[in-house]
Amino acid sequence: FRRVLFRSGEVAVWVDTSTPLYKVVRYTAGFSELCGPSAEGIELLQWMKGSQQSHMFERWAQNCFNDYMHDELDQDKCVIHVKLSPPHFRRFKLDVEATVELAEIEMTGDADSGASEHIIMQFKFSRIAWIHSRAAPRNRHTQRSTHSRANIASI
Repeated sequence: FRRVLFRSGEVAVWVDTSTPLYKVVRYTAGFSELCGPSAEGIELLQWMKGSQQSHMFERWAQNCFNDYMHDELDQDKCVIHVKLSPPHFRRFKLDVEATVELAEIEMTGDADSGASEHIIMQFKFSRIAWIHSRAAPRNRHTQRSTHSRANIASI
């Protein structure tokens, strides 16, 4: 594994957490360095490295929101360390590790008027590092069959 620190301006993203995969609605120039030339249509949960990471992040965001709604928000608790796998870097086997903190919550729309309500959460990324991950291990079944064939051929 190789780590390369990411140095840029502020890296922040505003996400509509009322959408199933946390659609990105705004972002800083620093975030665009992570996501490539266009962040349009990005869904943050699809960037999480594996389903466990995705569920963990979603639970964390929901807990922060619940604390906010009950006036119990503790900024120190609304920080999480994540491993991301931006789709456009997967072919290069590059992942990103970062610390994410909840910076702001805004609610748009009005449930009383019939307009759909959206919960927009701003996440700031810090301690960002690029990690070159190892290649996936070969399929054991394929290795075993090839090895077995080699033994049979040598008999």
